[in-house]
Order: sequence, then C-alpha cells, then structure tokens
Amino acid sequence: ARLVAAVPQACPSLRASLTAASPTRAPCGPTRAAVLRAEVTPDAPGAFLILARAMDSFTDLTEAEIAAAEAFLSQGPVPAGLGAGAGVLLPLAALLHRGPDLFGARVVMVASGG
Repeated sequence: ARLVAAVPQACPSLRASLTAASPTRAPCGPTRAAVLRAEVTPDAPGAFLILARAMDSFTDLTEAEIAAAEAFLSQGPVPAGLGAGAGVLLPLAALLHRGPDLFGARVVMVASGG
C-alpha cells in the first residue's frame, strides 16, 4: 500500500514542511477546503515525523478539482457517516482527478491543509 496525502494547492504548508524536514510556515490562500487551511503543519507529539516517514507522496489539488468533488457529492445521497466536509472532498477529488495514477494499488489518502 502507498500513503498519498491530498492537499489543497492554496495551502502548501505540508509540502514546505516535508521539504524542510520540520514543521514550516507557508502562506495559505483561500480554499474550498477551509477547515483544512493551515499555514503551519502542526507537530502534535511527533505526528509530523510519523507522517513524514510513512507518506509515499502527495497530490496538490486545485480549487476546480475540489469544486468538482463537491459537485459530485451533491448529485446523490451521501452514505451515512461519510459527510461532505473537506476530509471527504480532498480524497474524493484526488480519486476523481488522479485516479488513473492510482488504479491497481491500495491507496490511503490523508487529507490535510498543513
């Protein structure tokens, strides 16, 4: 299995933190995934280190891709317990727009603005 983080392009703090190998501040613009908007990747007792070691890759999602996932969810009933928050929108957007890259593999998507 691969661990792939889905992050909004407007909030590049996770990418900056992974490049710097430590939690790093990065300006965060407006995003539909506002609940995941973070200028700094938090380091709750070693969480960043665990994520940095475990994650294989990440995909940056545009606002248009996030909006398309939101529209897709609005087309029909949402399964109980799934909700329609950013924690669902980002992995769904990644699967809708990056799916061909992921076919045939077990993939865990980590939704994070930071």
